[in-house]
Amino acid sequence: MKTILIFLSLILAQQAFSLEKHIVVLSSINNPEINPFWRRNYEIEDDIQQRFERHFNGSGYKVIYQHGATASTLHHHLISPHTLALFWISHAKASQSVFSGLIVDKYGNNLESVFQMINPNIKYIGLIGCQAQELVKIRNSSTFIYSFDKKITLGAGIRRAIKESAKFLDSDPVSFMKKPTGPRKTRSERLTLNGKPELNFQNELKPFLPSQGIMISIHNTNPRHFAILTVKEHFIGILMPSPTPQQFILPEESFIGERYKLKVEYQKGDYSSSVEMPLAIEVPDNHQVKSLNKADGSLYLIGQNHFYYISKK
Repeated sequence: MKTILIFLSLILAQQAFSLEKHIVVLSSINNPEINPFWRRNYEIEDDIQQRFERHFNGSGYKVIYQHGATASTLHHHLISPHTLALFWISHAKASQSVFSGLIVDKYGNNLESVFQMINPNIKYIGLIGCQAQELVKIRNSSTFIYSFDKKITLGAGIRRAIKESAKFLDSDPVSFMKKPTGPRKTRSERLTLNGKPELNFQNELKPFLPSQGIMISIHNTNPRHFAILTVKEHFIGILMPSPTPQQFILPEESFIGERYKLKVEYQKGDYSSSVEMPLAIEVPDNHQVKSLNKADGSLYLIGQNHFYYISKK
């Protein structure tokens, strides 16, 4: 009887392990304009998923795939306590200055600031794109970010990023994808990760503490659009295309010159409607808000950006 109970407990533990923690694979990349004739029906999203399945099927981890990912999708998984590791696959462009540049989605939106807010329970982030090394500013030291400093093919990028993730996700990372030696007929390479059940213990979750500052409420008056919100390069959150008010915290360290300068970066997408209305922003009673508008009161956009100034009365 005791043996049966132990066996059942092991099964339940394995089920909990496979359901509670997620490996998240997000892609935001277009199909190549020209495919070679032997890959006439090539779909890049199918290719990405098959490459990950080769290494994660049977690992014990639950893998979530989302293609055509946007800033809101990325933000959702970066702050989720269920995300154990995240792979982001997109185009990336490095600039000449260190710790700056562009990590963009398929529409060309800059998503670099979104990576500032990361749940400390995420062990690993792999950035698979062209020249994406040193583009991300990260606020916690418990997450390892792996990226590349030069152009790399999709297949090689995925393979190297998965191999690096084994240091954090595999019970025996040394043997995973180790280059086989010996006679060719007897060579074998372990391609499937061996998951680590101990990573799934919910009582070991590190707290995800919000920033200290003032609370504001924003009503999105452009309900077809969503936007990235920043204050002096501090990522505040994602304004969703929702008619209900959304709350955000403006961090104290971003209060410069007796005011907050809130940047609203509207995201390009499949929709064709333009951004027209200033946002309805509620601030604490001892604060006031002014928007950058035209003389007639309509929205004044600088590119895709709109600005609001929040100060004390």
